[in-house]
Amino acid sequence: MTNPGRHPTHARDERSDSRDRRPRPARPWRRPTLLLRRYFRANTPRTIATGALRLLSRVSLRAVVISVSLLLVVSITIAVLTAIALARDTPRWWRQTDFNTPQTRELARKVEVAIVERVHQPRDEDNIWRVSIDVEQANAWLNAKLPAWVESRELDWPDKVAQVQADFNNGTITLGARLNKDAASQIVAASFQLEVRDDGALWIRQPRAQAGRLDLPRGWTVARLREWLPPELENSEAMNRVLVALAGDGPLFEQARLKLGDGRLVRMLSITSSDNHLLIEAVTERSAASASADETGDDADHHGPHAAPELTPQPMVDGAGTPGAPPS
Repeated sequence: MTNPGRHPTHARDERSDSRDRRPRPARPWRRPTLLLRRYFRANTPRTIATGALRLLSRVSLRAVVISVSLLLVVSITIAVLTAIALARDTPRWWRQTDFNTPQTRELARKVEVAIVERVHQPRDEDNIWRVSIDVEQANAWLNAKLPAWVESRELDWPDKVAQVQADFNNGTITLGARLNKDAASQIVAASFQLEVRDDGALWIRQPRAQAGRLDLPRGWTVARLREWLPPELENSEAMNRVLVALAGDGPLFEQARLKLGDGRLVRMLSITSSDNHLLIEAVTERSAASASADETGDDADHHGPHAAPELTPQPMVDGAGTPGAPPS
């Protein structure tokens, strides 16, 4: 019998509370699982863009700017230090050799005499001949003879140039110099290929400049080279031709040929390099003037104002068959 003092609804609530107080089965894994689900649902981005936006929303703009700035500073510092180290480093092709020796001067003299004799040899018309020069011979001439050759053209040899070297490999010719500045030294070099085209013009192909082991931009190098030139070279026609050729705007020579004292012409066919050797192919031809003089018996002098200087061969000294001997 129902208590008249109590409402029926209250009785039903008491029965449901008694059912809720019944012991539930043990599920120890349920709560950790629910927590993990909520955590990953709240923290795992559905897409990369969503994750990036969520990350940025948690990081202040100031912190982002500072982090990016620090990364840029570190990257630029590393790049600059690497460039300085490469520029001061010695190139792999550079040879640590003292060229200021009597042996070097003697080898340079032999090389010069041998080339002059080779060029002046009597040859049949259109007979192709070759001459090969190795790195040791070229470096000997560059250090023992080139300064005197420059001064004979009424030019001053730069005091800062301590040594000049060449390298011949993989079709590329490399010319470098060691420059002394204050207590430090710097090796600068230029690498290029020479091409004799069908019209006889000599072009410089694929020029590159290096400071130590660091490659320099070609356009920047040519522009800076113009700024560094002394006034007597800046207005020189020959130097202007070299700069134009380095920039790829024109040939180094319109005609790659040399006029000999007897009127013959030595025309270059190719100039290549490989295995530490420079190989030159040429042909000796009779000029139209010399052929006309032979036919008429005219002994007039062919050394006009625009003629190339005559190369006078000298007697070859003994020892041409020894190592490091002049080219044949």
